[in-house]
Amino acid sequence: MSEATIDLLLSTESVMAVLIGAVGLGALIVWRAVTREPFPVGGVVLTAGALVALALAGRSAPPLVIVGVVALGVGGLVRSSSFVVRFAVAIPGAAVIGTQLLDGPLAYLPGAAVAGIVIFAPLVAWFDRAFRASTLATPLLAVSFIAIFFVVPDTEVALIIGSASGLWLFSGPPGMVTRLGGAGAYVSVGLLVWEVAIGGVARPASLVAGVATLGVLVAVPVILALGSASKRSVIATQTDGTLAQQFSTVAVQIAVGLLMTVVVSIGRGNLLLTIVLAFGILTVAGISVVSVWGSGRPVDAAPSERSGSSTSNV
Repeated sequence: MSEATIDLLLSTESVMAVLIGAVGLGALIVWRAVTREPFPVGGVVLTAGALVALALAGRSAPPLVIVGVVALGVGGLVRSSSFVVRFAVAIPGAAVIGTQLLDGPLAYLPGAAVAGIVIFAPLVAWFDRAFRASTLATPLLAVSFIAIFFVVPDTEVALIIGSASGLWLFSGPPGMVTRLGGAGAYVSVGLLVWEVAIGGVARPASLVAGVATLGVLVAVPVILALGSASKRSVIATQTDGTLAQQFSTVAVQIAVGLLMTVVVSIGRGNLLLTIVLAFGILTVAGISVVSVWGSGRPVDAAPSERSGSSTSNV
């Protein structure tokens, strides 16, 4: 880690963001102690804290981005067992965020950002539901936000959001403080995609690698959806798994973040190569996690399954 990076991490803005993240997480720890249940929508608290930290650092998100994030949160509250519906409810908020990217030098960026939010938000929400007993989704998302600071370098926005997310690494096992929640997953993905879009606009390789830091949060649902019916019964929704399963999953997510920094260096100037490398890493990561959790009891419904019953997105 360079001296310049260390100076950034120790800057006033970064320290303030860490403190804001600590306040939010601390409140949820109190909730956990009182109710003895994980907080159901921790992703909303994490995202709100990051937005507050940006505002206090003088880097406020544009008002319409905040409107878009709120709209995503509302969409994430919709209850449906259909992934078509879960994708559809993300469109309004994603579209609003996309309008804030129209003035950039990349004509495809607004459309790509909207597509990224619409596709990835429901996948992250599904992962959160499937792993709700272990509350793994929240620390995995924190890893993603931290990794973006290194994948999309030289951006104060990435520094502040990553700093505000840092302590949330400890929101999952073994304390199991909070889930992301459906609304939390949607707002978090919206913030992440906007952050990557504005920070990586001059570096197309960073755009791909930045979003790919979502790692196993999006890879596992896709791997299960493409697998056999037996593979879709891999993850146990009623158990928190073993510590080895939990921490190996976090380790895979950290590895994805580290590898994406390498991908940016290798794929500089070659967008297609970046996409191929990122896709390969996500595939291996998803298969690895599915294999680690292979002894679990049946999961409720993988992304490709449909049923007539409704399930909560919260």
